[in-house]
Amino acid sequence: MIGICIGLSVVLIAFLCIRVFTFQTKKLEQGTYGSYGFYLMILTVVCVYISDQYLDGNRVQQIIILLSATFVTGLAVACVGKQLLYDFEHKKLPFQRK
Repeated sequence: MIGICIGLSVVLIAFLCIRVFTFQTKKLEQGTYGSYGFYLMILTVVCVYISDQYLDGNRVQQIIILLSATFVTGLAVACVGKQLLYDFEHKKLPFQRK
């Protein structure tokens, strides 16, 4: 149940980021937002792993880490999602090319 709530939170954050933030067309054409999103996801996983292994198992720290990881993952999904939507609309995906 907690996993579903976190997943829905990530999707909501990603949706709001796509709607609110203005993405630069030049970077969308170059495809850099997709790589930004993957780098953010990798950074989030590494930071959560390090904090889980080496920091004290304090409840307050765990809540702060969980909330920050949820927000950053939502931002990463927004970057990848916006890049995917742009590529789909402009027929740049590999299966859309002729």
